[in-house]
Amino acid sequence: SRETGYGHDESITSNCHVQNAYPPNRVETAEHLSRLTGQTTVVKEQITTSGRRTAAMLGQVSRTYQEVQRPLLTPDECLRMPGPKKNDKGEIEEAGDMVIYVAGYPAIYGKQPLYFKDPVFQARAAIPAPKATDRLRQVVEAGEGITI
Repeated sequence: SRETGYGHDESITSNCHVQNAYPPNRVETAEHLSRLTGQTTVVKEQITTSGRRTAAMLGQVSRTYQEVQRPLLTPDECLRMPGPKKNDKGEIEEAGDMVIYVAGYPAIYGKQPLYFKDPVFQARAAIPAPKATDRLRQVVEAGEGITI
């Protein structure tokens, strides 16, 4: 989990404007995704009957409607999100579900994009990796200033 790898106060995900979530395997991750997704309000109908059960018709039937809050996506629903479907060779043939979180916007429930079936993403995936990574030129100790 992110807490195990980075600790409770990790700052990586809190600084990501867009976060993609795929079907989780852990309950803790599903609970985190459920909290990120937020709450919704649903209308619950309640029917109350009164009278003798042996009578041909019941005496009174009343209906009440109540608005109740529930998670937009429960942890159980997160865990049951369908993943990608694979063939006998282990190759993905059909996309699975995902949730996209964009800062300042409601969560988006959708299908995973399969880059190998999209010409634009295929072209981007064909770009070669850089020959060298960024290089550290100078180590600055805490409290030291840098002059340029």
